[in-house]
Amino acid sequence: MRNLFLRAAGLIAIFFIPFSSLAQSKGFQRFQLGYSFPMTKAKYTERYLIYQDLSDDNIDTTMSKDVRTKGGFGITLGHFFPVAKMGEKSSLNISIDFLYNMMVWDAEMVDVSGYDYSTGSYSYNTTYVISAATVHWGLPIGVDFKTGGEATLDRSSKLSMTLGTGIYPSLNLTVFETNAGAKTKIQPYLKAEVGVFAGINWKVRALYSFGKLEYIDYSDVESGSSYAYESSASLISKSTLTLSLLVMPGSFKWGKNEWWR
Repeated sequence: MRNLFLRAAGLIAIFFIPFSSLAQSKGFQRFQLGYSFPMTKAKYTERYLIYQDLSDDNIDTTMSKDVRTKGGFGITLGHFFPVAKMGEKSSLNISIDFLYNMMVWDAEMVDVSGYDYSTGSYSYNTTYVISAATVHWGLPIGVDFKTGGEATLDRSSKLSMTLGTGIYPSLNLTVFETNAGAKTKIQPYLKAEVGVFAGINWKVRALYSFGKLEYIDYSDVESGSSYAYESSASLISKSTLTLSLLVMPGSFKWGKNEWWR
């Protein structure tokens, strides 16, 4: 029993000693990680067009649906580097974050309008169930104005606030019904954070990226002796809002009543 206790104590020491040493560094005191909730909406459009040389019954079927994400979740890691003092308790910083999000699209029913063989018209409508999901990697890099404890690494300032903007490169892997796509994009973003120091610094962040983002942009053409077939699909979003709950684990080493650490 004693040997087991000594081994457990040794494992704790092996973990804690380097962690404690890392926490002494200013870099780790500016490190943050957390859980994210991404939200976006997009327009999904799918079209099938068949030309038949031996018949006038060309088929043109289009499906269109406004869809939203549901049950999105992710993780985020980040760091910032102070650049200039902007007052007694404020600073200008360069920030870089990493986001990994999994988004499930709320697209259970899609309206369909197309050619009806029984009536020889394009008047029919129906619905069917589809499934869709996106895996998102993002790397927002920008300029932050910080004020309060986070700007000074001072635990005596219980509140902190951040306003930021920059560019948001991302990679998005999307599966939507039978269509799939991998898209990269660079968008602008706006960011706001509010932090409270309670033993360590806790923060809530809202990050809004905007600009056209094509999750899927697919097209295909086939032809035979008596027909030609075209198909296309697109899933396009104009903005994304990501809410995050963050913690700064190294902030327990912040000092008191000191300007620059």
